[in-house]
Amino acid sequence: MARSWGLPEEYGRIIRDHHRDDLSQGGTLINLVALSDKACRRLGLGIDSEPSLVLAVTDEAATLGAGDIVLAQLVALEDVQAECADPEGAAR
Repeated sequence: MARSWGLPEEYGRIIRDHHRDDLSQGGTLINLVALSDKACRRLGLGIDSEPSLVLAVTDEAATLGAGDIVLAQLVALEDVQAECADPEGAAR
């Protein structure tokens, strides 16, 4: 699919592999995509919802060396997502 879209081979590999169990040797970009995917699942976005997922203890966060500030910023997306889902409720 990525090839038919004219994307670089690296992007195709990331699209294909970002759900694999062990990404510790995969590099920064694939770990960022995998962590972002997990953040979306935590927010209930996408096919699989996993609201109890703790991003700080994921292998991807450890591999990236994501500290508390970065992880807090990811969790702050919950507020943004809630506002987008109910813009009138946020103004109340």
